[in-house]
Amino acid sequence: MKKKILEKVDEFVRICQTMFKLGAADFAKKYFPDIVEGFWDDNKSDEENLEAVKGAFKTNEILMEHRGNEEQRKVFSAFIEGWLNEL
Repeated sequence: MKKKILEKVDEFVRICQTMFKLGAADFAKKYFPDIVEGFWDDNKSDEENLEAVKGAFKTNEILMEHRGNEEQRKVFSAFIEGWLNEL
């Protein structure tokens, strides 16, 4: 499942690059794999890990909104809605 999530991150980055959203692509490429790796626990089930990763992305989206980083919030939101929620 972790591999599948990381593949979704790569897919998201490629789509952003294709749409010339290079700032969003760079942001996602730099931070999203670290979030997945940081919240993944090999001692837990795929379902538990997926929920932890989804929660981490949602928390980061809220933090970006709270800090006034609207562009980064949009990147988190787009990934959650279009790619992460598919899993």
